[in-house]
Amino acid sequence: MSGTDGQPFDAIVIGSGFGGAVATCRLAQAGLRVCLLERGRRFAAGDFPRPPMPSAYPDERSGAGLAWAVDRGLYDIRSLGAMQVVQAAGYGGGSLVYASVHMRAPPDAFEARGEDPGWPTDGPDAITHDTLDGWYRLAAHMLDVRPAPAAWSKSKHLSAWAEAEGRGGHVFRPNLAVNFEGSATVEIHDPGEASAPPGRSHGFVSGRVNAQGRPQGRCVGCGHCDLGCRYHAKNTLDLNYLAAAADAGATIRTEAEVTGVARGDDARYEVTWTDHRFARARRASADAVFVCAGAVNTTELLLRSWTDLTGEAPDAERPDHPGGSFGGNGDSIGVVFDTDEPVDAGLGPTITTALLYHRPPAERGDLDAGWLLVQDGGLPAALLPLLDLLGYRLPRADGAPLDGLGWLRALVEPLSAGVQSTLPSTVRDLRARMDRERVAWTKRGAVLATDSLVARRGWLEPGRFAVDWLARESLAGLTAPDRIGALVGSLLGGFDGAADRRAILLAMGRDRADLRLELDERGHLVAHGRAYDDHRVYQLEERLMNDLARAAGGALRVNPLWGMLRRPITVHPHGGCPMGSALSAEVRAGATPDGVVDRYGEAYAAPGLYVLDAAAFPAAIGANPSATILALAERNIERFIRRVGVTRGDALADWRAPVYAAAQREAPDEPLFEIERRLPPEGSAPPTHDPIGIAFTERLEGYFAPADAPNRAAFAADPPVDACLDAERRGLAGGATHRIGLALDCTTRDLEAMLASRAHSMSVTGWAEVGDERYAVTGAMSVLVPIDASTRALVYDLRYETPDGEHTLYGRKVIRDDPGLDAIVDLSTAFCVRRTPRGAELGVLRVHLSDFIDTQLPSIRVIGGAPQETGAPDDARLVVDAWYLSRFARFFLGGVLQVYGGRLGEALAAGGAGLVGLMHPGGRRPTHGPGSERTR
Repeated sequence: MSGTDGQPFDAIVIGSGFGGAVATCRLAQAGLRVCLLERGRRFAAGDFPRPPMPSAYPDERSGAGLAWAVDRGLYDIRSLGAMQVVQAAGYGGGSLVYASVHMRAPPDAFEARGEDPGWPTDGPDAITHDTLDGWYRLAAHMLDVRPAPAAWSKSKHLSAWAEAEGRGGHVFRPNLAVNFEGSATVEIHDPGEASAPPGRSHGFVSGRVNAQGRPQGRCVGCGHCDLGCRYHAKNTLDLNYLAAAADAGATIRTEAEVTGVARGDDARYEVTWTDHRFARARRASADAVFVCAGAVNTTELLLRSWTDLTGEAPDAERPDHPGGSFGGNGDSIGVVFDTDEPVDAGLGPTITTALLYHRPPAERGDLDAGWLLVQDGGLPAALLPLLDLLGYRLPRADGAPLDGLGWLRALVEPLSAGVQSTLPSTVRDLRARMDRERVAWTKRGAVLATDSLVARRGWLEPGRFAVDWLARESLAGLTAPDRIGALVGSLLGGFDGAADRRAILLAMGRDRADLRLELDERGHLVAHGRAYDDHRVYQLEERLMNDLARAAGGALRVNPLWGMLRRPITVHPHGGCPMGSALSAEVRAGATPDGVVDRYGEAYAAPGLYVLDAAAFPAAIGANPSATILALAERNIERFIRRVGVTRGDALADWRAPVYAAAQREAPDEPLFEIERRLPPEGSAPPTHDPIGIAFTERLEGYFAPADAPNRAAFAADPPVDACLDAERRGLAGGATHRIGLALDCTTRDLEAMLASRAHSMSVTGWAEVGDERYAVTGAMSVLVPIDASTRALVYDLRYETPDGEHTLYGRKVIRDDPGLDAIVDLSTAFCVRRTPRGAELGVLRVHLSDFIDTQLPSIRVIGGAPQETGAPDDARLVVDAWYLSRFARFFLGGVLQVYGGRLGEALAAGGAGLVGLMHPGGRRPTHGPGSERTR
């Protein structure tokens, strides 16, 4: 079928972001007939939307053009369940709103990490840092990158804080795709703002004409990089790659939202799209299609088009099916409130400076190990009060803020009419929705609770439903123009940003990328998996930001969706269509694909269809990804053009980008690498703020008697239960001299490392009561250690010193679903061997119900993290404590449910009788003789 205007196309490119801009440019320069389809609109310098600020932008209060979901505006906010994504929609894609950081991935980013398969670093055309060097240089040349001038105040502050923490040598100024030159006067059509920056008058600004002949103003430090630069000082893709594509004759269609891709009978691809300008459906066909719509939209389009592309039903179990290896590049944001000195976060480019943290793992489960960056963030000065939302503060009627969780309480607690009238309409509307849907929530929650128990999915499914709904409604509401006006108006006023003591810290790192994108039963795109299971990287970032906050004299807050709900927000999504190592030719010959696309971006299941954006990343790189997307796209589009030349037998067989040679000479160095070279062999020093841990106290009582005991290995493999019970009975008969009482303080100062290790080990201190004497106890306890598919164990390895020598005690609680309802007994009964200078003894230690209720449960607490003296409100710490307690509970109760889920379901179904049986299964109830303190 013919393309638009009746002309056939060699290739169709979907999306004008970093991958799509490269593909369109190079295909057009090679003389191929290419059509670019971009769902968003073109934005001239003066067209970028502005939030309806009461004072800073008096003539622009509509909020029009802000949200894609409202009026096909610039920002597209997607709530995917396990992760929230903020992306752009416009001609130039993410370059319109990104912070312009152009940073290469470090060499080790391409290496495999643990179970992560990594990038295809061997075989023909391997992808490594060295093999991408030429294309990295080409991309840097095209975007004309350079570091920001050192004059910006916030850059100096981050450097000073890092210096105070002993990290001064690890700070650098990354290359930015921003024009800082003003040697000419150029015309930039800008309707104007409340105060004109230096060098601007009636649409004329100091600037330059770039290499593609497009006028650009110079950076005036207004801080609007992430909102759209009204001076065209950012070297966005519409000013370079896309400009060159248009000059070379590419057909470009904006406001063209692709709805499907199908394989025609003639082996050509047919692309359908909605033309939003005329509200009609259109289609075109081409020999090849390049999908470059961003990690989320690219994956979603291929999921929706899968049957039409391959002729097969979707099958998530197949490695070449889209959706897997999705992640957020470890993105997180923190705000430091009440810094010792004004930070001026509203002046300069959004990001000017970065701090590198790189610590290779010394051992498995080392939470201090990782690769991440912390960068200084910025907002226009007039928007800085919006950061108070991250500090959990909202104004009330008397002008004082609702501190801590006041704004969250406002959602669920009755408020006086006076207070309600001052709340943003977003909050009031959300409360009303919650009130209307409370009954539906209750019914839905009951159904989910029952289904979750039967399916052994855990107890938290109803909560996840509520959280997903709340996040979705909040994000949708906050993008509505009328609600933005109410929200901004209630928070701001005449604020001018003077002497502001808020600092923005932006972090990113290498997440595990183990989420999966799928279409749910309603056809909505969702991310399955639990991003908080991978939040070791987020915790490391938070610890490092806490260090910097201390040096700044302030208190750190993270975004509420993460701080309260552990839902990360990312602006750098990656994966969904990960590349594999197998070559397409090998797969067509019968080899098993190990990804969705090959190392050239070609889909294994759909030859001729390519993915040239971050969706193809098989692993997170940790750095700002735009440079790597560009370099990979340059590499893969060059190979495609050369293959066309080989097929046609013409000069394209040796084609190369016109400016490739010049780029090799003129591209700037990568500042990151100099910092990498400065690191000592052991890497960066660990953060000084402690990680988050859990502690609790457990009391056990038991009786022992001499017996033949197997060695430790044999005991661990198969505890002699009957022999231990027999020794317990003999000890009970022997009285108090055979009794031991234990009070154990069990601690993990690093919950994430504990959960990540197979041993799940906690340190133990406390005391042992033997007769009338007490002795100090040390050792370890391992929690829910996997034995086999159906068995877990709690393992005690303790020792204490008496006048006659060292005593060791090794015990196991065997967590196994035997016939009958035995969960409570298993969890409270440890079969043990004790070795003393006099010989071996067997016995049983038991946790009594009264001790469990009165001592153990109340003692469970969160330790570590930011101390209270940093100024953190009690409510903020309460949120942290609650989440980590639930994190530990999910681990423990989830492991128990995996073992006993079916039996517990039967007990609940049987009502009271079933629960009595669960508590007291016949034949194994603990007994206590005359020597027991329970009978005293």
